[in-house]
Amino acid sequence: MSIKPYCSPINNNNDNYVTICPKDKEKCLPPSCFCETGELIRNGEFEIPGVELGRIFADWESLAAPESNVVRTTTNVYQGNSAASIQTNVLPQPILRTVLLRQNVTLTPGCLYKL
Repeated sequence: MSIKPYCSPINNNNDNYVTICPKDKEKCLPPSCFCETGELIRNGEFEIPGVELGRIFADWESLAAPESNVVRTTTNVYQGNSAASIQTNVLPQPILRTVLLRQNVTLTPGCLYKL
């Protein structure tokens, strides 16, 4: 794909590029001309392990309650070779715990996204 001289590619930090062309802007119904395309969630299948200390998966941050862990497993995998698994201690009575596995994704207001 060649970029016209009056167009400028913009890196939106989602490993893809959005190209904005002033001449094409007039032909589009906003905001469809400026919506990101492709996969916005990085390492969505948890295949790439993290290399930073405390990071189980690349591009993901995990925050677990005390006595809980988010781990990378290769058993009981829905698709691919690895999965995220939450491990916790068994206690005599139920206890509420919060475990987060998250990443920041840049979105454009008005665009439709499919999970």
